[in-house]
Parts: sequence; C-alpha cells; structure tokens
Amino acid sequence: FAFLARMSTTSFFRQLFERGMSWFIPGIFSHYVARKMFIERRVRSAVEVGCRQLVILGGGLDTLALRLAADAPETKVFEIDHSTTQRLKLDFLKSVETNLSNLTLIATNLTDHTVSEALAASAFESAQPSVFVAEGILMYLSEEQVREVMRDLLSISAKELKELRFKATNVGNGNLVEFSSCSCPNRCHLLWYREW
Repeated sequence: FAFLARMSTTSFFRQLFERGMSWFIPGIFSHYVARKMFIERRVRSAVEVGCRQLVILGGGLDTLALRLAADAPETKVFEIDHSTTQRLKLDFLKSVETNLSNLTLIATNLTDHTVSEALAASAFESAQPSVFVAEGILMYLSEEQVREVMRDLLSISAKELKELRFKATNVGNGNLVEFSSCSCPNRCHLLWYREW
C-alpha cells in the first residue's frame, strides 16, 4: 500500500493508470474523479455546517477518511470495511507515524453485520448530526441487503432525519442506486451512490 501510494505521486504512474483504465473502459477515470470530487465536496460542506461525525461504508483504499480526520480534528470519522483493507490502512498509518485520534477504522463485513452492530463498540453518537457515505459498496449487496442497510442507517441517525427514500434499479448488477433524505436544515445526512 505504501509503495502504491508513493508510486501514485509520479506523473508517469498516473498517466499509465489513466490510459490503461481509459482503454479498458472509456470515460471511467473521469467518472471516478468526478464522483470522488462530488462526494468529498458534499462531505466537507456538511462538516462546515455542523456535522461532527462521518461514517463511510466500505471505504476500500480511498483516503477520504484519513484526509478528513486530519483536516477536521473536531469531527469523528468512522470507516467500516473488510478487515483486509482496514489492516492495510492501519499499517500505513503506523508507517507514517500519524496519530489521528478522531479516526476509527472498523473491520467488519457488512454482509454479516449491520452498520449499527459495527458502530456499537465505537464512540459513535446517534444523537449527533452525521454524514453517511456508501460509495462503491452497494453493488455487492442484494436489494434486500441494501434495504436493510438503509433501515439500519435510519434507526441510528439523529432524530431529525424524518424520511429516507431510495430508488434502486438492478442493485445486484450495480447499475443505479440513488438516495435522498429529508431532514431539518441544521442536521446533515448524505446518502449518495451512483455506480457506472
């Protein structure tokens, strides 16, 4: 992981990666960049207006949790993902001797445990305004599992979250899943996912 992180800083590696991806799936690299930028802007905007918790479901090797924990020390950041990727991130954090006391990496499989079960042993406070990000994970779940995740998020969200709606089309195939929420203006909830 550390080697790949160092390699990704070279323009040669970035160009090679971009060209390789564009050859296999034209436009996919631009899609990833736009999606990442959109989500990060929404998360940072939510933090600016008072959200003090971020929960990322299935962060993979994305560094949003690490960057936001470093940039916003007053925000509790929780990332729930498979033990393999969480171990890589923990090893990376140890290698760079970074202490992010507001970051909690939770190793669990969301097909075996609910989000609330994963957060139960952490410092997550359901009464606090929170941002939830589910990017690039729901396509691995069945439609019923996605519905269960949404019900679970609703149950652990701040009371001001009144309604959670989502449209799912071919969830198992990863075509399209969109979420919207209705909440009080001083509470921030983001559930957004769109797969290529």
